[in-house]
Order: sequence, then C-alpha cells, then structure tokens
Amino acid sequence: MYPDLPRTHKNAYAVYLDYYGIRSDKSDEVKAGWLFEDKVPVFLQSFIIQDAPSILIVHGYLDHSGGLSRTINFLLQEGYSVHAMDLPGHGLSGGTAGQIDAFGSYAAAVRTVRQALPKVDAAVGHSTGAGVLFQAAGTGFADIPALVMGAPLFEPYKWNIVRRAVKCTRTFRESSRRPFKRNTEDKAYNQFVKQDPLQVQHLHAGWMQALEHWQVQMQASGSVELPVLMLQGARDTTVDWKRNAAFFREKCPNMKAVLYHEAGHQLFNERRAVRRLVEKEMADHLHTWLHR
Repeated sequence: MYPDLPRTHKNAYAVYLDYYGIRSDKSDEVKAGWLFEDKVPVFLQSFIIQDAPSILIVHGYLDHSGGLSRTINFLLQEGYSVHAMDLPGHGLSGGTAGQIDAFGSYAAAVRTVRQALPKVDAAVGHSTGAGVLFQAAGTGFADIPALVMGAPLFEPYKWNIVRRAVKCTRTFRESSRRPFKRNTEDKAYNQFVKQDPLQVQHLHAGWMQALEHWQVQMQASGSVELPVLMLQGARDTTVDWKRNAAFFREKCPNMKAVLYHEAGHQLFNERRAVRRLVEKEMADHLHTWLHR
C-alpha cells in the first residue's frame, strides 16, 4: 500500500520541495510518505504524470533524493512519472545515518518500494543506488526491467588502501567525519551540498565492512540480461571507475557504457554543459526502451 503523508507534515514537505528545487508542479499528482522495511521507515515520494512511463530513482551513499532534484526535474520535463526513495540511514528515511549492517537491507528497501508501486518501467541509480539496483534487478529480487547507472559502485577509489585502514585503525573503525570532496565542477552544487541538512555527516567503518561482504555476493552472482546503460565520469575519485566498468561489463555483456572525460562522480550534478550530455544519453536510451 502506498504511504500517505500525515496532514501535519504537508507544510514541511512543501518547504522540502522548495528547498531542493523539485518541480512538483510538472506532475499531475504528488504522493509522499513512509513505507516500513523490517520496522525501518523508508521515505518515498512520487511525482505522477497520468499514463506516463514510470521511473524509480535511487541516490548514492551519504546523499538523498533531494540531491538528485535536477534529475527528477529533467525526467518530469521529459514526460515521465518519477518515484524517488531515500535508502535506510539517508535523507528522510529511518535508521542510523550512513550506517548499515548489510547491503541486503538496501535491496530489501528497494523491493518494498517496488511492491508498493503499480509499475516501474525503468530505474535510474547513482553510485551505491546504482549498484544496489543492479543486484536487485539483475537477480529478480525487484521487478525492474531496465536500468541507467550513474557512476555505479562496486569498488571505491583506492579501495585496497581504504580497506586496510578500516581494519588497522581503531578510530576509523567507529566513525570519522565526512570530508566533502569536489565531485563536480559545478561550484553552486559543491557549495550547496556542504550546507545541505540531509547530507550524512559521518563515515562508518561498519558500512565499509558491509560493502566488502556485498562485493563477495556480487562477484558470485550470475549474468544480468536486462538493458543497462552505464554513465561514468573520467574524473571520478569516489569509485574506481575502470575496475567497476570492467566488473559490470563482465556481469552484463550487453551493457552500454559512456565515458565523460570532464565529469566527476556527481555527473548528474555536473556543470550545465556536461550535465546536458549525460541527460541526453539517458533520455535517448529511456525513449528507446520505453517507447518501442
């Protein structure tokens, strides 16, 4: 059953939409509220255009749906209904901020959201969200027929060094304050994200350990047959994009990968000229997949 935002929350939600610049006026109907996965509230918001194909969006680690407002607005402008969820421990969802015991909790949240929606024709994921969607859709855990992945996570940048640090450093094993890297050449976005109250502020070693276990599961999984588009920035220093591209290519031989030499990790929030190229590639593939 789709969640219903309590009446007392509606004014606050209007402030949220305005703060993140989400153009809900481009849709015919807006729904928002919380679903529950293993007693954890998972925030879901939908911007519905009547009789339009439906896209599910999942953000990356430390981020939330509001951080992908430009992508939400672009897809609405293209005539798609958009459903955006906050992963557990992120944004307006429940759970410890930035922490997870197992990546399976992310996949379970995606499945819970998918089951609450009448249909999902394709999904768009960024970073961790892309990796989780790839596993959930590819294994049939969640019914998602096509996927766009922006800078998908499999291995983080300099993962071997980070992994050793997690195992050897007691202080890091608990948590450490998040450094806000310059993941895009869009100066306004870089400034905004540092002030964003819903950004996760601390990194947790437990999340890193969960990631390591998830990587083992991903390596053992079978091939993925659904249509997949991978969009990747060559300046990405958050994920090891070369190793990740090779991994996803091995798992999904029919995947198309497009590299943007002037894009960083936040390629959905890159400067306008680069972002327009990314959006056009995404739009072309969605149109081919969904308007046959």
